[in-house]
This record gives sequence, structure tokens and C-alpha cells, in this order.
Amino acid sequence: MLRIQKSIVRVIVGLLEQGMERENIMSMAIILELHVSSENRDQLLNMLEVILPDTRAYTGCQSILVTCNDENPCHIVLLEKWDSRADHERYVAWRAERGDLTALGAILTAPPSSTHLEIIGI
Repeated sequence: MLRIQKSIVRVIVGLLEQGMERENIMSMAIILELHVSSENRDQLLNMLEVILPDTRAYTGCQSILVTCNDENPCHIVLLEKWDSRADHERYVAWRAERGDLTALGAILTAPPSSTHLEIIGI
């Protein structure tokens, strides 16, 4: 588990460093972990492919990278960059109003887990 977390942190740091000067680094990174059965993995990835263009266009979203654990392809991890936690919370509320979170939850094997990380910029 620790190896996976270190890998995720390396990816996030790499994303933040790509083309960004220190003063322009965004203020919030989010790690969203999704667990799905092998039978529903393709359905989840298809759902993400459909909904993520709207997410990427949502106010405050800088980027979203969809990854999977190399030791468990049914552990999908989204690495997100947002201008602020408030922007992300508005986005999540919008998804909930639309029913997207209920549809997503119906195919997961466990509740989604998210971690909010404030970018310090050192």
C-alpha cells in the first residue's frame, strides 16, 4: 500500500511541475480512489469517458488524469487539479444533483475515497 501511495505522490508532483512556475501552482490536488469489479471495469471507464469532458470544462478544474493501480487494474485512481476546494465542492454538488454520483456508486464495490491536498508550493 505504501508503494502505491508513493507512486501516486510522484505522479501528482510530476503533473504539478509540468509547465508550471512556482507562483502559478494551483492550490488543490485531489486523489479519488474507485474500486470496481472486473465485470464492471469497462462500464466504469466508459462512464468516465462520457462524463469527464464536462468535468474538465467545469469552473476551477485544471486537469484530471485517470490511472489504475498496476497491481490491481480494478483500483482506478483519478488525480485531479483544482483552483480551490470550493470549486471542487461545487462540482461534486452539481454531479450529485444530476444523479451521476448515484450511478457511479451503483457499479463500485466500495464507496469512493477522496483525499484533498493543499499545494504548498515549495
